[in-house]
Amino acid sequence: MKSYAGFIVGIALGALGMWLFLDGGKVYPEVVEGTVYPDVDTEAVGFTGEDGKAWGYVLSGAEWIDDQNTWHEWSNDNCLEPTKEDQPIRMGVVHTEPSDGAAGRGLVVWFDCL
Repeated sequence: MKSYAGFIVGIALGALGMWLFLDGGKVYPEVVEGTVYPDVDTEAVGFTGEDGKAWGYVLSGAEWIDDQNTWHEWSNDNCLEPTKEDQPIRMGVVHTEPSDGAAGRGLVVWFDCL
């Protein structure tokens, strides 16, 4: 659990630094929970949050936590089952707001299958 908390603090501090550098409010971190429907390679998911809103996220490159709370670097061999609907998940997402014609998006930094 310590590494989990340390990682979250690191993400929060990094996001705060980005926020200060990028004119505040344009980048913000969030931990979200809901269910996912992964693609065949588990590199991207359709996500439905607890609020019922649906989003698409790319997981490729994100670290993940196994059922023993051990952190792993990205691999297709992770805790998600390919193409299985309604898998519970918690994700650390860094959001960027649209700016200067560029679309905003959410970048998944880590995920934990619940």
